[in-house]
Formats: sequence, structure tokens, C-alpha cells
Amino acid sequence: MQLYLKLLADFYDQKSEDLRLLGWPSSFDALQEELGQIGLVAASQFFSRQDLQAHFMRRRLPLLAVSPDWRRFLLAIPAKEEEGWQVWEGERYKGRFSPAELAQQGFDIGQLLYLIIPRGWFPSPFSSEPISPLKRLFRLFSAEGRLVGYIYLYALTAGGANLLVPVIIQAIYTYIQTLQWVTGLSTLLLLAAVILIVWVVVRIAQYILLEHLQRRIFLHSTLEIVYRVPRWLLSAVIRENLPGLINRYFEIFTLEKDISKLLLNLPADLLTVLLGIILLSFYAPFFAFTVLLVTALVVFLLYLSFEEAYKNKKEVSNRKYEMASWLEEVARAFLAFKVTGFPALLYSRTQEIEEKYLTSREKYFRLLLRQKTILFSYQVVVALLMLGVGAALVIGRQLSLGQFVASELVLFLLINAIQDIIYNLDALYGTIVSIEKMNQIFEPKIEKIAGIPLPSSSQGYSVSFREVSLYRRQGERTFQVLKGITFDLQPGEKLGLTGPMGSGKTTLLYTLYGLHEDFEGDIYIEGVNLRQVDRLSLRKHIGDALEVGQIIEASVWDNLTLGLPHLSWEKVMEVCDRLGIKEELDHLPEGFFTRLPPQGRGVLSGLTLRKLVLARALLMRPNLLILEDLFVGMDWEQKGPLYDLVLDPEAPYTAIVVSQDPRVLQKCDKIALLWKGELTFYGTYADFVKTEKLFLL
Repeated sequence: MQLYLKLLADFYDQKSEDLRLLGWPSSFDALQEELGQIGLVAASQFFSRQDLQAHFMRRRLPLLAVSPDWRRFLLAIPAKEEEGWQVWEGERYKGRFSPAELAQQGFDIGQLLYLIIPRGWFPSPFSSEPISPLKRLFRLFSAEGRLVGYIYLYALTAGGANLLVPVIIQAIYTYIQTLQWVTGLSTLLLLAAVILIVWVVVRIAQYILLEHLQRRIFLHSTLEIVYRVPRWLLSAVIRENLPGLINRYFEIFTLEKDISKLLLNLPADLLTVLLGIILLSFYAPFFAFTVLLVTALVVFLLYLSFEEAYKNKKEVSNRKYEMASWLEEVARAFLAFKVTGFPALLYSRTQEIEEKYLTSREKYFRLLLRQKTILFSYQVVVALLMLGVGAALVIGRQLSLGQFVASELVLFLLINAIQDIIYNLDALYGTIVSIEKMNQIFEPKIEKIAGIPLPSSSQGYSVSFREVSLYRRQGERTFQVLKGITFDLQPGEKLGLTGPMGSGKTTLLYTLYGLHEDFEGDIYIEGVNLRQVDRLSLRKHIGDALEVGQIIEASVWDNLTLGLPHLSWEKVMEVCDRLGIKEELDHLPEGFFTRLPPQGRGVLSGLTLRKLVLARALLMRPNLLILEDLFVGMDWEQKGPLYDLVLDPEAPYTAIVVSQDPRVLQKCDKIALLWKGELTFYGTYADFVKTEKLFLL
């Protein structure tokens, strides 16, 4: 892959120094990670054979073809100085080929096809960069430049058509004064009809384009969010109210609504004002000069208060989401409020947020009212100036009556445009704030995916910890949660991880799972340093049964398989039968396709939900199984057979099981005791009993 990166960097004149050697990518995410080193991205393409041939005939962008199993790679780069395409397969250069010959080299619709392009070609408004809100808005327009360009072009056409009507009316008025029907009058009426029809067609086209733009914003934003959320760094979001953060997603609907006003009405209104001033200059330059002077003054006054208005609008939005987050919290813990007789906190906290919201809204309203007052005053001043000065010019015979009528029609259009700008002022602030709010979902850093894939194996993985330490910061204080952990776990061994609450067991498992990246020391999985392991490959080979809270709102089948294509009905039934839940799931109203509520409450028993989580982990066919206190609180008759299954010596996987139950630990090959983040014992259960440390549990 290093060769491909250098070739692509040369093609786009990008820097290619200090490349990390990550090998051939095993997934789309890994491919993006490697291309990101040189500022490129892969854009997935769905070509028909005709489209693919047309691309090779006309377009000049590199194309990467990947086999569905991600084992064969073909790269086609346009020859810079000659006709045709240069082709590489793996590390081997195959030669230069014409567009017609490329299909024979493996570039066909049966492959995964990716256009390789610079990231800057499609700038997203959403990122962790600290940029101004207006720049984010311009990035959004830039990302959808073609659609936005057409919408603005149609706005220009509609604005021009609007202002042609007064000119035609003036000419018609001149003909009507003769009191005779002449050919020119018919021509003007026909021209007016054509202009009005064009105006209608253009406006309809704008609405169609805007609908496509709104759909694209929705699709791209949603897909980008669902891509980023599972990849958030745990350290970046561990203290966040994640449901409250995801609530910002609903700003997309505000954005769709307000952006339609910005793209449909605001450009047409601004063009009407601009072209209206230009048209007035032909009737009487004094008209244009006066209106231009007043307009410049108004724009300056609005500019002075723009930043303050934006901040106040953002504060209103902050308080709105604070209230939504509080109400979600009330709903989540409604039993706590119910059984305590509706405590004072319920109302005092609500009233506190209400007061903050109303105060911030009052500030924003006052500022917006001031801006609208300026615009209304501008409207009145322009109207009075036009009427007064126009009447004086007509009386002084410097302006004909027809020109006066036409200029007043232009004035009417100007006033309507100004009114529309006034009504859309809030939409401008709403759009900018919506982009800022949605961007909060994109601010947490995401983990790097690409790396060395773990080898496929029918046996368990070896695990080695070497002086692993982890520090956490709480306010001004830094404390150590893992202290120089060192141990070795051989393939297929079952480890019982034990220790009192708060000893660091969960932290150790999260670190092994790649969720804590800022640890010191080294962790090796099957001999590969965890820092270099491809994260998707790591999690593909680990089965985790950490908590019941990971039951999602979906069918039982989806909760078991998570959409993994390799899981057959027979395999799922076999695992469920071994765990003793097949019969219960079969008797649900819709069997395995019964929809579960969030966390599965009210449909399945607590024991069945725990077995469901374990079944999901086993169905992954893991090389390493992690089980954390999943059956705590249950009697031995219920959980004993489950631990017999999980800790079966014949099971090929390596397992790490968290438990404080001596009967569970007795079934494990090795015992690891954590005490205040330190590994105080590592060995067999027999040796563990001899140390008399069992009393610590």
C-alpha cells in the first residue's frame, strides 16, 4: 500500500514523507485511514458497465478496485503526458492500457470501486476545527456547490424577471396613452407573458433543487454521524451526557427549514434590491444614490449587531437543549421521583432552567427587534424619499409620468424584498446556530482504525501485559488507576479477574479492548503490539459480554447478530439452545423477530437478557472472550451451567472472566487479583487459596 500512497501523492502533488507502514487495508475504514496520511479520501462508486467505461473515457481521476474479500488491489492512474491509464496490481506494474482494455485487467462492476480524491474537494461544514460559524455555512454551500450554484442562478433569473416587468409596464403605459391598439402593444403583452412564465418555471426549478439539497444534507450528515459515534474516543466523551449530545442531531430539521429561506428568498430579495437600485439609476440617478446611501447605512448598523445577535441566539439554543436534557433525565429516573413523592428538586431545577431560557430569549428578542426596527425604518424612509422626490421630478418635468409609475413599481418590489429580508433575519441566525449545534457531535476526537490486522486462527489468542499503567485526571488532581500490570495469558487459557469494587478491573478490560489509548507500557495480542493493531480487526476477534445496557432497540435477531452476514440461522439456534433461551425466544409474539425496547425491559427477564448478551459474544466466534460480572446477583443454579459453558476447557478461545465468586474462579486456569489498580497476585487457583487472599473479595 505504501507504493500506492506514493503514486497517488505524486499524482496530486501531495506530501508523502513519514508514512506509517500499515500494510494492505482490510476494510473501508482502514483504507480511509491510510489515504488520510496524504490528505486523500476514497469515494465509493456504484458504476454500471457503461458508467465505468465513460469514466475511463472522460474523467481523469485515479480509481482503486478492491476484491470483495479485500485481498486483491488494482490501481489505475491517468497517464499525465500520454493517453491511457497506468495500472498496478498489488506491488506489480502491469503497464499502460486504453479505456477499452481496462475491463480485461480486472476493473469491472464485480469489484469494490473507489475514486481517490483530495479531502479538500468536498469540505464538510462539520469538523473539530475551531472556525467561525459563517465559515461553516460557506463550507456547507461549498460542499454542495453545484446545487447551490444552480439555485442562485435561478434566483438571479427570477430577480431579473421581476424587474423587467416594471419596464414593460412603462412601455405598455406609453402605448396605451395613444388610445390605439398597435402591434407593439401585442408584442409587449406577449413578452410580459413569457417573462412571467419563465419566472414560474424558475421558481419551481428552485424548489425541486432545494428538495434535493435538503435530502443530501440529511443523508450525508446522518451517515457521517453514524460513522463517527462508534469511533468516539472513550476519553473524549466519558464525562458527556451522550443522549443529550446526540439531541443536537435534531438541528438538522431546523437547518433544512431555515436554509430553504436563505437559498430561495434571501438571494432573490438581495438581488431585487441590488438590481432595483441599478434600474432606478436609469430613471433618475438621484433615486439610486439616495437608496444606495440609506442601504449602506442600514447594512453597517446590522453588521455592528450581528455578532451579538448570533451569540444571543446560540444562548437560547443552549438553554433549550439544557431543558431537553433535564427532561430526559427525569424520564430516565422517573421512578426515583415517583417513589419520593415528587421532590422539590424536580420543580426547582425545572424553574431554574426556564428562567435562564426566558432571560436569554428576551435578550435575543430585544436585539432582533432592534434590527427589524432598523429595516422597517429603512423601508419607510426609502418609500417616502421615492414618492416625494419622484413627485417633485415629475412636476419639474425631469421625469415622465410613465417613468414615475415604473419607478414606483420598482419601489413596490424593493419594499416587498426588504420585508422578506426582515422576516428571514431570524432564519439566518437559526441556520448558523444549527450548524454550530450539529457540529458539537463532530467535535469529540475519533480513534484511529487502521493498523496491522490480527491473524485469523481457530485457537485463542495469547495476551501479554508489560508494565501497563494508566493515569486519570480529575480536576487539578491526577491519580493512577493501573499500576505496572504485567502478566502472560497463553492461547486457550481462561483467566479469572477478581478484586474488590474500584480496583481497576473494568479499566483493565477497556484498555485491552483498545478503548483507553493513553496507557503506558505495552500490551501484546498474539504477539502484535496493541498500539499497532487494526481496531476493526481487534474487535472482530473479541467477543465481549460487558453489560446488559448494550441491548439495542431492535429485534431479538438483530440484537444477536448485529447484522453480521456470516451468521446462519442454524448457528444462532445452536448457541441459543446451548444457553437455554431458544424455547423462550421462540414463544415471543414474533419469535426471534420480536422487537425489543431499549435495554430489553418489559419483554424478556433479566436472566434471559444476560444470556442474550452472552450469546451475541459467542456468535462472534471469538479468539478472545471477555465476560464482566454479567451474572452477578444470581444463584449458582442459574449461573453455574453458564460458567461451565463459558469456561469449558475444550473451548478454543482465550477468556477473561470478571468474578468474585470462588466457584467461578475455581474453574479458571489462572487467577489475577487487582487491588487499588495493582496486580497483587497472578497464578493458579490452588496457589491463590494458599495465599489466603481470598478474604479480600
